[in-house]
Amino acid sequence: MTPHDEPRRPSDAPALARVFVGREEELAVLRAALARAMAGRGTVVLVSGEPGIGKTELADRLAAAAESRGVHVVWGRAWEGEGAPAFWSWARIIGACLAQWEREALATRLGAALPYLAQVAPEAGKQLPGLPTPPSLDSEQARFRLFDAVTTFLTVSSREQPLVVVLDDLHWADKPSLLMLQFLAREIADSRLLVIGTYRDVEVSRGNPLADVLPALRRERTVARILLRGLPEEDVRTLVAALEGDKVPAALGVRSLARPRATRSSCRRSCASSPTRAFSSAAGRNSRVRCASRPCAFPRACGR
Repeated sequence: MTPHDEPRRPSDAPALARVFVGREEELAVLRAALARAMAGRGTVVLVSGEPGIGKTELADRLAAAAESRGVHVVWGRAWEGEGAPAFWSWARIIGACLAQWEREALATRLGAALPYLAQVAPEAGKQLPGLPTPPSLDSEQARFRLFDAVTTFLTVSSREQPLVVVLDDLHWADKPSLLMLQFLAREIADSRLLVIGTYRDVEVSRGNPLADVLPALRRERTVARILLRGLPEEDVRTLVAALEGDKVPAALGVRSLARPRATRSSCRRSCASSPTRAFSSAAGRNSRVRCASRPCAFPRACGR
């Protein structure tokens, strides 16, 4: 994905049609947050965990449920590489929301906020050409007005239609984007807005902008947290069976294929070679699939 791609779901397949097991408690927390938002009590939910644990899939599952209830869902993803402008994720979100507005309504209901929105999302300027040029964002006052403008835009948008904003991969976000999230969290309480932010907790170390912002963000009364851990063995077996069906041997020895992404990859690499192969996995974050048969037909995939 390049910084110029349109925001979209993490998979072309509808979330409800993909294999998904476990996470009942975590989904219940998100559904409760959605219900609160739809009732006018806005919430931010931060979903953390190691790479491949299922953070984006969980958010996508909630997004699909929200859309089925008439909620507008927009996605913004931080850009891992160099070259993305500040506020990149917010620019994608604002642009997607602006598409729902009529030009006259924008001018009437947002007024002075529009020039600031145009600084982040050029779509605002295209819809209403001739907007005055706001001051540079170098000053604290100008940045405050930008944060206030974005917050006003999103909360007003949620009055027209409940809104779910998904900010994916916050561990790659620039600090101004994270400060905007913190500002929004303080003002979200009386809105019909649910914000879901995902991040890899293992990448939040000293020097990462999220490490600077996260402690204050967690203290906001509107912020809830979900920490995703590995799937229990029963759920791993269910996932493998759903992915591979009768290719999976009955004696599947799984200790910690706990990351859904790792489980899917392991099935693709290993189950295709022989229905008699059994699997086990060394515990820990860097676990790999081991083949119980000798000689192994796929030594590179199995890590031997």
